Amino acid sequence: IQRYKTLRRQIRKNADQDYIDKEAEEIAKEQRRLIESVIIRRSRLDLKHITRYREDLERQGIAFAEIVGPELLEYDLGLLSDLYIETLDLLTKEDGGFIGARYKPTSPEYMNEENQQIFFKKYKEDFDDIEDLRIAQTNLSKFMKRLLVMRFESSKAAFKSTLENMIEANNIIVNWWEVRGVVPVFKKGDLPDPTEYEEDVFGADAFEKELEDLRGRGLIEIDKELIEPIFIEHVRHDIELLKSIYARWFDNPALEDLDPKLDNVMEKIESSLKERSDRKIVIFSMYKDTVDYLY
Repeated sequence: IQRYKTLRRQIRKNADQDYIDKEAEEIAKEQRRLIESVIIRRSRLDLKHITRYREDLERQGIAFAEIVGPELLEYDLGLLSDLYIETLDLLTKEDGGFIGARYKPTSPEYMNEENQQIFFKKYKEDFDDIEDLRIAQTNLSKFMKRLLVMRFESSKAAFKSTLENMIEANNIIVNWWEVRGVVPVFKKGDLPDPTEYEEDVFGADAFEKELEDLRGRGLIEIDKELIEPIFIEHVRHDIELLKSIYARWFDNPALEDLDPKLDNVMEKIESSLKERSDRKIVIFSMYKDTVDYLY
């Protein structure tokens, strides 16, 4: 376990790939040595080609279905073609595209070395290494950019939900910056919006009570004096970018009923059922809201 943890730290620090591959292979070999005395692993091919296994399955009347590879379906984007390409460009391009600033406030872009040490000294019990935190936040920012693209390509419903959630989450970061003068870092749930408590006569007490609970579950508040102002400018940039994408896709009545991917899936299902009406069809998706949308 310790060897694996060490390897994980090296991966986060972008160690040499040859070293990572070699170390991972050694760990895998050690795992196999540990379990080989108690586990017999046989693949479908082993069961098919090793005589004693094949004959035993035949005696029991057990047979595996023949596997046919997936069929690639292509569809015409039609009127959405230009918008589709433009959206991908906005989500992925380095200059002027989605930044993901809110996920990486401790990166060198937003926190200089002196302020990093001040921050780390205050929260050193929460982190093994400030560099590990910076790498983790940078990787999270990259992952969220990839997630946007994956959700975009999954379905209109998934993309709409993600845009709404990201716009709201970024707005909350702006409100924390302006109302409380801090940038919150919280890995285990949603952050409350401080502006929602201002109108309530008991709002301040209620918010402080909620903060106390969140701190017990890992909330960290970084004083905005430790972070360059460009950080919040980038957060606002992401908000405006995501809002503009949302408006082009979901506030345009002309596009409301356009979904060539869904149309193509429905046509495939209908043609498959015409070939054999009693067949069973399973649709896989990475995301629940895409499945709900299809349902």
